[in-house]
Amino acid sequence: MKNFVNNLLNNVVGSAKHQIYLKHGKSWCKKAKANGCRRYNPSKDLYKKYQEKWSVLETPVMREYLEVFGAYLSEDEDRLNIVPENICHNVIEPVLNPYHYRGYFEDKNYFAKILGKDILPNEFLRCINGVFYDGEYNHIAAEDVSRKMSEVASVATRIIVKPTVDSCSGNSIQFFNRNGQKFENAEGKTFEQVFLKNEARNFVVQEIFEQSDFINQFGPTSVNTLRVVTYKSVKDEEIHVPAMILRVGKIGANVDNAHAGGLFVGVNPESGKLGKYASDQFGKTQTVFNGVDFSKNEFQIPNFENVLAFAKDVHSKIPYHRLLALDVVLTRGEGCKLLEYNINGFSSWLFPFVGQAPFGKWTDEIIEYVIRDKSLKDFGGYNRKSYSIQ
Repeated sequence: MKNFVNNLLNNVVGSAKHQIYLKHGKSWCKKAKANGCRRYNPSKDLYKKYQEKWSVLETPVMREYLEVFGAYLSEDEDRLNIVPENICHNVIEPVLNPYHYRGYFEDKNYFAKILGKDILPNEFLRCINGVFYDGEYNHIAAEDVSRKMSEVASVATRIIVKPTVDSCSGNSIQFFNRNGQKFENAEGKTFEQVFLKNEARNFVVQEIFEQSDFINQFGPTSVNTLRVVTYKSVKDEEIHVPAMILRVGKIGANVDNAHAGGLFVGVNPESGKLGKYASDQFGKTQTVFNGVDFSKNEFQIPNFENVLAFAKDVHSKIPYHRLLALDVVLTRGEGCKLLEYNINGFSSWLFPFVGQAPFGKWTDEIIEYVIRDKSLKDFGGYNRKSYSIQ
């Protein structure tokens, strides 16, 4: 009886997610069409091949994805690798990143334990389920938080406070500037006023460091990140980088997210060269952003091999999950720091807008692996054996 109830609940949850992402995909594609995306009219033959390719995982396979993304890709082979968002979320992600391994790895308060603190910005204070700790996970009584923040003010001029669970797209993050021995946000409220007297129970306080001069030229008021896709192959167990973008915040903004007015530029994942235009969240493109003309410059990420090595090293420390989206910052001196990695909500829609198939040449092996996994049933992550494709 217990197994029957669990399976029933899993099926209900899966069905609900399917409807949510299917509806979201239709609504989002409609918004993209209404907000300036390029338009593409796929042939009947191409759409038929697209349906045949992706319907082995889930139906329906929406024509809208080809119509919205097809114009940004020059080859039909790449157009066929456009991942339908509902299939990515409902089918592929649960297989590559099983649900029941996610909780610990997604909690930003435990990134330092998983990855080591040197990979991350300095972390001064954390709140875990309502209890305060310092950056080394030593308990701090609530009445001692003000003293701790005064110590932080002696070494940092700006801090960022991030929620550590159930967060995405920069939602609910707050910035504070040092004022004497206190930190104040844009409204003049101190850190203590904001976080000692509300119900925030899970967050981390980090240093805001200076980004490299190369990255700073694109957007000096925000921390601009490289969104790096890493995929651990089911064939060779090697970690690859299929796609990459540079996210740039609008001048005056603190964040680089597309949902907050930022734009993103394609980065060739093999060479590190930047694309010739920037795109917004709905695929409206422009060659000039923040006074920088991408069409007239040959921008190249400095020390790009180090970026690739850094991303692969991060992924190697997260063995349970095969598909990650890393947010990497180039610091002064061209080093790398990790702001976060994403396991859930892959945002496959970002990459076709800058001419990249999200999974690149590894698309077919992922589909084949997911087909095998689905045949084992219960792809919520429970009672699943591990298979490798030969």
